[in-house]
Amino acid sequence: MRYPGGVWVGIVLDIMANTISCSSLYTCAFARHHEKRIAFRGPPYNWPYMLKRPWEIVSWLWREICWFIQRGLYGYSGRDLWSLDYYLTTWLPPALRELALTVHGHPPELTIEQWQQTLNEIADGLDAGREWFDEMDNINAPPEFTKAMEQLHRWFWSLWD
Repeated sequence: MRYPGGVWVGIVLDIMANTISCSSLYTCAFARHHEKRIAFRGPPYNWPYMLKRPWEIVSWLWREICWFIQRGLYGYSGRDLWSLDYYLTTWLPPALRELALTVHGHPPELTIEQWQQTLNEIADGLDAGREWFDEMDNINAPPEFTKAMEQLHRWFWSLWD
């Protein structure tokens, strides 16, 4: 199908209409170039290499655009699903701290101060879990993380403002 804005506009419109997915399009278009590469996060780290291979820059930029559109449409992207546990620990602690600062309601069993303290403890425990995941120097999760997960399980349906 031809689009007046060119092929890239057509691809973006097809993605937004859910007729094709970024991952299947990426697999078809760029699979030959990336069969033996390891996926990396962030901008390309070796610019001289990338400048000699402009298709790598286009490929990287295409993935970033796809993930941006997916986050806007679905709230998460295919990149986030690679390590969903880590992705959740990157945005949930700051969100819980913000909720603790702007809280207007609380569970009936707790006072507002107790609720704010609980939210901050959960956020700190999730941060400890992410640090443990980054280092992986110990098989057992830190006790702060275990306690935070228990509290998150207990108060999950009270995470509202």
